[in-house]
Parts: sequence; C-alpha cells; structure tokens
Amino acid sequence: MNKKYRKTIIAGNWKMNLLPSEVKPFTEELRSSMP
Repeated sequence: MNKKYRKTIIAGNWKMNLLPSEVKPFTEELRSSMP
C-alpha cells in the first residue's frame, strides 16, 4: 500500500498511568521520536 494513503494510528495502553510530573517528559520524547 502506498504510504501516502496510510493513516497514522497512535494508541496507548489504559494501564499506562503517569504522574503529572512524568507526562511532559514522556510526551516530549514521544513527539521527538515521530517523523
């Protein structure tokens, strides 16, 4: 399938609990790993 037509899906596990102080570093790392 052509990548142009593929939809990106981001999913998380409902058990992934983070403290408020852990959320920002986690999302920044996740964001930097995306193309």
